[in-house]
Amino acid sequence: MIRVTELKLALDHAVEALPLLVAQTLGIAAGDLIGHTVFKRSFDARKAELLVVYIVDVELTNPALEQAVLERHTGNPHIFAAPDMSYRLVAQAPANPGLRPVVVGFGPCRGSTSPRQEEGSRQGN
Repeated sequence: MIRVTELKLALDHAVEALPLLVAQTLGIAAGDLIGHTVFKRSFDARKAELLVVYIVDVELTNPALEQAVLERHTGNPHIFAAPDMSYRLVAQAPANPGLRPVVVGFGPCRGSTSPRQEEGSRQGN
């Protein structure tokens, strides 16, 4: 998959405008696109004409074509291989770790007082 960022369209753009813009940005035919997934959509309201700014993940028909497109746009910061976004389970600690962990810096123990607290208690406050 290829990630394309900074795709700007007018606020009231047609639905088919985004795949056409993706194909034009990548320099490929629209028929080479299998599909696209909008990763992020934001709005640019800095000027009078409001824009929709997309970050899109694109899937092409041929993996060799995908590789060729990535090589052609090597220096472009807005076209790169999409990162792996699949969910991975959080690691789990072993059932019998052997030694217990030592927790350092968890805060003051209950019942301990700072020198300032001791001074206040001597004054009757």
